[in-house]
Amino acid sequence: MKNYKILFSLILGVLLVTSCNNSGIKPTVLDNPNAPVLNPPSMKYAGYNKDSAAYVLNLDSMGTAEVFTIKPANYGPQLAVTYSLQIDVSGNNFANAQVVTTSTNDTLVVTIPQLYNSITNPAGINVPVGVQTSFDIRVMATIGSGLMPVYSNTQTIKIDPLAALKPYTMVPAGILKPYFIIGTADGNWNNSFAGIGVSIIPMSVIPGSFYNATTGAGTYVYTGYFKATRGFKLIRDIGSWGEQWGSSDGHLTPSHNNGGSQNFFVPNDGYYTITLNSVTNTVYCSSFCGSDPKLYINGINW
Repeated sequence: MKNYKILFSLILGVLLVTSCNNSGIKPTVLDNPNAPVLNPPSMKYAGYNKDSAAYVLNLDSMGTAEVFTIKPANYGPQLAVTYSLQIDVSGNNFANAQVVTTSTNDTLVVTIPQLYNSITNPAGINVPVGVQTSFDIRVMATIGSGLMPVYSNTQTIKIDPLAALKPYTMVPAGILKPYFIIGTADGNWNNSFAGIGVSIIPMSVIPGSFYNATTGAGTYVYTGYFKATRGFKLIRDIGSWGEQWGSSDGHLTPSHNNGGSQNFFVPNDGYYTITLNSVTNTVYCSSFCGSDPKLYINGINW
């Protein structure tokens, strides 16, 4: 009887093992997996600046630099793939490739700090700040613990990493270069010191924001009541039109430092918040500025 019980246990064990093997489907790995395809960058997020055709990044800035998309790799069905976005100086053939971010799907979101740190890290690429540089990017696909890497095509982008900024309270007196809104107050265009508070409205610095202690560039904001019939521009130097933001179409499409630019107009009477970042040269309005598709400046939706 004892031998019979032992034999029965062995048979049951074999049946259980066989059953487990048959119930699972083994994934098949292709001998030559298809590499991912990296799409061109959209160049529509906060990190990209159209004026310089580059990603203008500041160490103290937040937000999205870019969202890169790919056509997924194919190692075979039911295989989880990890994608790593790599970057290196153009022409270096990725000899010093740095991983910016990773993802398990076909979208790789890159923040401004991630991209900035990837190229300025002394232990990595270590490019100098304040110098616009071309970089090659690609996506490496792997399975398991970094097995069977395959690489996408290469895209090239330009990045201009800016020097670290200081809180505006630490910027020496006289260095800050504030901006003004002209035209919307009394409807006149008295671009003189006599016009301040009448035709010209000063924009304010933002507590906690950062400013360049050498150039005085930083972030400025104004909240007030705007009339849809009263156009306006942004200027920096009282009595001068040399540094200004205007419109290229008489609406809200931007034009920077163009002496022939037209005025900006809001879609409806109401309160609006206008913010200018003179470091990255971007201007934007609060989200309640309307739904007109032209309400944007430098790719940032108004």
